[in-house]
Amino acid sequence: YSHIYKQIYKDKITLTNDIMLCRKAITNILPTFNTNLYRFPGGSFNVRQEYKTLVNELGFYFYDWNASTLDSEKNYTPYQIFCNTKQTSKNKNQIILLCHDLKTNTFLALHDIINYFLQQGYTFKTL
Repeated sequence: YSHIYKQIYKDKITLTNDIMLCRKAITNILPTFNTNLYRFPGGSFNVRQEYKTLVNELGFYFYDWNASTLDSEKNYTPYQIFCNTKQTSKNKNQIILLCHDLKTNTFLALHDIINYFLQQGYTFKTL
């Protein structure tokens, strides 16, 4: 919800509250939306095991990305985002691509990214 890492990962209570605030914000906009998927802000790579266990106990499965547009690092052009995607996904059989929906240039790069993956023989599936 907040992506304020020091706050979210302070303790189990603050992590739980952040998750629930996020769910509430989503269901306020999309009342019938329901998911058991979760992505740790910043990824689970450096998250303590107790937080991973907590997320599972709350009924969620968490996933991380293994490729990125790098769109959170700076204001890349759509072409740079496309190139970043190609580079970070190189030689991977399955890809979960990290990109951010509030970035206009990411949106503008999506058509080329999707076509690139299709041309490489990938298929798109939902988790």
